[in-house]
Formats: sequence, C-alpha cells, structure tokens
Amino acid sequence: MVGRYDKRFCSNTEINDWYSPGFEPLVFEVDGFKFGAMICIELAFPHLFARYEALGVDCVLFSTSGCDELTRVLTRAHAVTNCYWISLSATARPGGAGGLIGPDGKFITQSPSDGSAGLAVGVLDRLDARYDIALNKARPWRAAANQGEIYEARRVDDPRSRDRVSFLMP
Repeated sequence: MVGRYDKRFCSNTEINDWYSPGFEPLVFEVDGFKFGAMICIELAFPHLFARYEALGVDCVLFSTSGCDELTRVLTRAHAVTNCYWISLSATARPGGAGGLIGPDGKFITQSPSDGSAGLAVGVLDRLDARYDIALNKARPWRAAANQGEIYEARRVDDPRSRDRVSFLMP
C-alpha cells in the first residue's frame, strides 16, 4: 500500500451521517508516472483537479458509483483542461461506461455500456503524438500563466488601465 485517499468533499448525507472527510490530496508514483485519486461528488469541484495539475500528476484515478453522460462529459472536460489522463471507473450499470481519457479529453478506451462487467485497459504514453500539444505546450503554458509572470511582464502604464471607473458608461 502506497497511501490512502480520504474523500475530501462529501455529500450532505455522507458528511452528516456516514463519513469524516479527508483534507489532503494523495499523490503516488508508479513506473515514472504520478497518480492522484478522487471520488464521486468531487467531480463537481474543479479546484481539486487543478490542484493535481499543480502537483504534477500525470493521471487522476477517479471512481464513482454512477457513470452517466454528464459524468463522462465533466470528466473529459477536467482531463483536457488540466492536460492529464483520467481513469474513470464506475460500478457496472446500464448506460454508463468508464474508461481511460487522454489529456486531449478523448476516451482512449471504454468499458461496456450495457451494464455488464468489463475492464478498460489503456496505455499512458507521453510520446504519443496525439498528446504533444496538451503535454508539451498547453500544460507548461498553463503553469506559467498560473504563476502570473508572463502577464506581469506585459503590464502597461496607461490611464485606462489605472482608472477604469471613469470610463464606465452612466
């Protein structure tokens, strides 16, 4: 065992009746890849995904009890926004399919959507040309943008930038 992840954001029922929340992300490494973990309702908290990007995670292992279309759309959006892979695992239910999503937001592989038990197997490949922009251009640029230095260096000294109130329409 390399660590334990405690769900940081719980539903109202979970927090009041069942669980104690966790407070820290979990990051562990396997074969040169950094992984993070998230569970269920945490899908609705984008800052948790952004934190894993800031921690240099290559893939988030995301587990949920249901995997409907909205879950798949949001998970794909987090993958492409943060330029990393997301493994989406769910219980076997009709209509929902988990799988491995690439840093481009597209499914690499999916489990069956008919509710039957299935396994989706995919490969994390940093050299795959499909991910060149996400991994080698977008992710480094996002890190620099989040630090703010690329913007501060281009700050202008202009009256419209200093006094924006007087330019507002009545």
